[in-house]
Amino acid sequence: LESAHLELSSEIAACRAQIAELERQLAQETSQRRMLSENRVTLEEQLDSTATHNMEIEGELAAAADRDELADGTGASEADRWQVQVLGRVLRRAEVWLHTDGLDDDEVRAAHLRPVADVTDAVAEALAAAGTRARLGVLPQGPLTVVTAAP
Repeated sequence: LESAHLELSSEIAACRAQIAELERQLAQETSQRRMLSENRVTLEEQLDSTATHNMEIEGELAAAADRDELADGTGASEADRWQVQVLGRVLRRAEVWLHTDGLDDDEVRAAHLRPVADVTDAVAEALAAAGTRARLGVLPQGPLTVVTAAP
């Protein structure tokens, strides 16, 4: 009887240890779920903020009457003025063609850019129109591309 009692006590202790481990794991998972939920909310807020910001920039680009107005930064909010001005300065010197899946053709035109459906065709057209001494820049990652001029 005493050995059965010792065996039972040992099994109870093992079960208690398992319960304690499961409770620790549950607490850890609960904490992780809470952090994931908080991160999701933060990401959603950032996405909303980014979407709003992008809509503001689109509106500023569309509101500009021409390239010079873009370069002057008139009408642009303080936070975005430099972006609009840089685009305007570029457009004073060159025509910018844009291939993107994120905007429709009207949105691209509203930003004073030329929409491009096929990059290969656009490059061929631009070189044919500009002649043999033409210079052409292709920025595959847009503003993330570091451009250097060859001598």
